[in-house]
Amino acid sequence: MITGVDYCSNCYAITPSDGPTTAPLCALCGHTEMGTVTRDWIASAIQLAKGLSDGYCLYDTATSFTCGEAEMFAEFMADFGCKGVAETFLKEHAEGDDEGDTHGIDEEGNLFRRD
Repeated sequence: MITGVDYCSNCYAITPSDGPTTAPLCALCGHTEMGTVTRDWIASAIQLAKGLSDGYCLYDTATSFTCGEAEMFAEFMADFGCKGVAETFLKEHAEGDDEGDTHGIDEEGNLFRRD
């Protein structure tokens, strides 16, 4: 039975856990220092996502995120059921991007990503 989540203290990759192991090894980066958190973190993450989706905080700070940070945060919000907030956040972020950055707004006001 999975009782928690192991996470790498180096790259923060997560894997299911059935308790502490004697020699954990991160599958992503090979780091050997792992931590374990209980499932309570899921409820906390959901509460955080829902709480942030209600205010102006995300929209006021979106331009301060790097493109990579904005993508990760939007994915986090979408994963917890806040897809509209995630899209609006990325659009707000794109408003502050420079020419040539990952995100942009086209003539019709739609978000686009440059790859």
